[in-house]
Amino acid sequence: EALRQANLLDGGGYLTRDARTRLWVDIIQQAIAGRSDDSLVADESCIAEVLNVAWAKHEFTSQYAEEMLDFCEGQGRYASDAATHKVS
Repeated sequence: EALRQANLLDGGGYLTRDARTRLWVDIIQQAIAGRSDDSLVADESCIAEVLNVAWAKHEFTSQYAEEMLDFCEGQGRYASDAATHKVS
């Protein structure tokens, strides 16, 4: 609610600004005062990371790198078993 009141969320509940601008820090600090010990430090804070993901412009992750490369190498075809997928 604090982010909405600060106009950092749109009507659909999506962030209106990149979380890395850190415009949310003071607002969230006041909202969680006495209820959380989150440091709000970039790349350390749980809240900061959740907001980065919410903005969807965050660090690259290797979690699905192999599947993404298989998809690209397969010219956009999806294979349920990438290891047995052969490109013709």
